[in-house]
Amino acid sequence: MKRLYKGKYRVDTFRLRGWDYSSNGYYFITICVKDRKEVFGGVVNGVMVLNKVGLIAHNFWLEIPNHFCHVFLDEFVIMPDHVHGIILIDGGHDSGVAMQRRHNNHNSAMQRRHNNEIPLQHYNQTQKNQYMSKISPKPGSIPTIIRSYKSICTRTINKLNGGAVNFSWQSLYHDHVIRDKFALNQIRKYIRENPINWGKKKPHRR
Repeated sequence: MKRLYKGKYRVDTFRLRGWDYSSNGYYFITICVKDRKEVFGGVVNGVMVLNKVGLIAHNFWLEIPNHFCHVFLDEFVIMPDHVHGIILIDGGHDSGVAMQRRHNNHNSAMQRRHNNEIPLQHYNQTQKNQYMSKISPKPGSIPTIIRSYKSICTRTINKLNGGAVNFSWQSLYHDHVIRDKFALNQIRKYIRENPINWGKKKPHRR
């Protein structure tokens, strides 16, 4: 957890190996603007004040549950150059109270997958297609949700002022599978306090 709060904030995404990102659970997501340009507004006395571009990012985040079944929003904030948010996937058959059990099952599945993996170059073409289909983002999965969110924000923002904004995200994003309620509450607190803490730790202040 320390990596979430101190030191460099990594903007690349590290998939949890063997984890199904369409499975039920809480996910902490951070998406950064390309080159960390502060395009969404500014922090004034510890409060994030959104401009027109920031309101687009804010409103489309709120729209996510309207387009993805069994997806719910938890704490989130739009900051000048990035978005922090917690997304809950809950299909009803396995609610968030079973986070630790899923974590244990994941560890076992990850070990089995590691033991059984075959290098991709050893597959024939049909097997490669099947393999790539298996590892491609699933409908309603975190990668699909974030890709859709980034895409609609980019298209909409770049239509402002006749396309003069020239907005883009960093190509990847950071995700963290939240394992228990203690971590969930800590991350909620971190998100809420992000505007207050803005600028306290330079150059890696997020």
